[in-house]
Amino acid sequence: MSTRILTWNINGFRSAIRKGIDHWMTELDPEVMLFQEIRARPDQLPEHWSNPEGWHVAWNPAARPGYAGTAIWSRRPFDRLDVGFDGSDEEG
Repeated sequence: MSTRILTWNINGFRSAIRKGIDHWMTELDPEVMLFQEIRARPDQLPEHWSNPEGWHVAWNPAARPGYAGTAIWSRRPFDRLDVGFDGSDEEG
């Protein structure tokens, strides 16, 4: 059994949504997605993107608005999730 993992520097989640990221997500059908440079907090996204049905999501936006940040989307629950180094991470 193989697991399809997608890692993607999306250069802004809101921009990626406008450009049709949902098409690529459907086409590639990964079990895990690792997003870099999300440049948004989940509360800045439409509900179906900030809390997507069928996904377990961990958001780690940067402290500075509109900058950096990461997110992990997984079809399975996380067994363990650590954020940053020694608990701190200003850039997400």
